[in-house]
Amino acid sequence: MKDTKYDSNIEAASTDDLDKFRIDVLSGLSLMPKRLSSKYFYDKNGDELFQRIMECPDYYLTRCELEIFQSQANQLVMVCCARF
Repeated sequence: MKDTKYDSNIEAASTDDLDKFRIDVLSGLSLMPKRLSSKYFYDKNGDELFQRIMECPDYYLTRCELEIFQSQANQLVMVCCARF
């Protein structure tokens, strides 16, 4: 079954939009830590809402995940390597 909403979004994207997307993705994935803008995961309203949510002190998930990876990186590598 063809997803016409998805197909029309692709067709409506200009070359400039696709170039901007490519530049944003390549730039973001070359950073440490890697990042991609939430605008690529949500529509305009969803992106604005998500940005506001992330600024709330109660939104600690991302900060906690980052802290875990930073503080436990060696242990995570050892566990992952031991399985292969």
